[in-house]
Amino acid sequence: MKLDILQDKKFNKTVLNIAVPIAFQSFLASSLNLIDTVMVGQLGDKAIAAIGLCNQVFMILSICIFSICSGGVVFASQFWGNNDIKNIKRVQGIMLIINIIISCMFFICVYFAPKAILSIFTKDTTVISLGIEYFKIISFSYIITAVSSCYATMLKSIGQVKLAMKVSIISIFTNTLLNYLLITGNMGFPSLGVSGAALATVVSRIVEVSILLIVIYKNNYITAAKLTEMFDFSVDLLKVFLSKTIPILIKDLVWILGTTLYVVVYARIGTQELAAINIANTIQNVSFFMFNGVGSACAIMVGRELGREKFETSYIYGKKFLLLGIFLSIFVSIILFLSTGLLGRIFNINYEVLTITKHIVIILSISLFFRVFNNISIVGIFRSGGDVKFCLLLDFIAVWLIGLPLCVMSGLILKYPIEIVFILVSTQEVFKFIVSVKRFKSRKWLNNLVKGIG
Repeated sequence: MKLDILQDKKFNKTVLNIAVPIAFQSFLASSLNLIDTVMVGQLGDKAIAAIGLCNQVFMILSICIFSICSGGVVFASQFWGNNDIKNIKRVQGIMLIINIIISCMFFICVYFAPKAILSIFTKDTTVISLGIEYFKIISFSYIITAVSSCYATMLKSIGQVKLAMKVSIISIFTNTLLNYLLITGNMGFPSLGVSGAALATVVSRIVEVSILLIVIYKNNYITAAKLTEMFDFSVDLLKVFLSKTIPILIKDLVWILGTTLYVVVYARIGTQELAAINIANTIQNVSFFMFNGVGSACAIMVGRELGREKFETSYIYGKKFLLLGIFLSIFVSIILFLSTGLLGRIFNINYEVLTITKHIVIILSISLFFRVFNNISIVGIFRSGGDVKFCLLLDFIAVWLIGLPLCVMSGLILKYPIEIVFILVSTQEVFKFIVSVKRFKSRKWLNNLVKGIG
């Protein structure tokens, strides 16, 4: 097989059928936070900072859910390669149980101890007060998000991606409309501020999961599993699932807890700097939408071939996806760089915050290539073959031994400008890139994980 992705029609068609709907759904999901940030931006820098901190906590939960779902994708894709429908439904049941338990734990902590959590990040009493107001409502979306994510993930793992995309479209429009009505009070609705943004998100999540479940079970999709089918998993399957998924969860927690400490440092530097970072990160998440689609398509397609023990095809697919990521990252980097001139028109922020945000976005555009390559190789390729211990070690070294020490030293001790701190933190991506290239070429990630599981 040739590496020329432009001539491989079968590969391109499959990628488009899987990646485009996932990418679009990812864009819509990221847009939920962007819409909240833009609309709440009308209330000032402190409101943006407060929602940013709350979203950082939600990001930790999202990473936990994503980690379990990533394990589900690995197994479901390989089972799908063997046309093993029973075990696909059992994997779905395991995912649901674990994610609901995790989301319940987060709900209890956030709802009953919001001040204690927010005080970890900032001492600004106004930011904490606004954050508590937002937390008390948004926490009710956690369990709903867990259920929705499990069903959407299983649809993706078997190539049925358009339903999740369509549901996300409805959810984003619901959220946007309710934000317009409830944040500043329009068309006779009350002006609820940050509480309005939280309420809009909760309602949109309820609409999302309701439509998703109704359509799945009404049309009898493969994922329309009965409780007896989902929870009829063997101890052996549970052990194998946990043996590969727990390292993914630990790896992602290592990453997200490290990046959360970055936010603690940014918050201690100043509220304006924190607001700028929150805006820049939201823009990055939205700009990353197509790469999430490519990474998910990579995990599904490579995992499917590994389940069939077509290892050479899996390796060549991995190369193709990395090459595709390089092309797309250059394109998006240019758009990000050019978009800095529009930030002042989109966000209602003062000159100082706007200037810092522009600088951070430019740094993001320059480092995007490394971030994209690392995302596709780690999340899309290595995980599909169960090479999760390597991923755990790589993230631990990059985040905790390189990024975090540089962040603390430059931000809190040397008192460097936030832009310099952000550049130093980003050097971890270069390290991960060098190591990932070597790991990919070693072929140690080429593994069939479902062989012998009945």
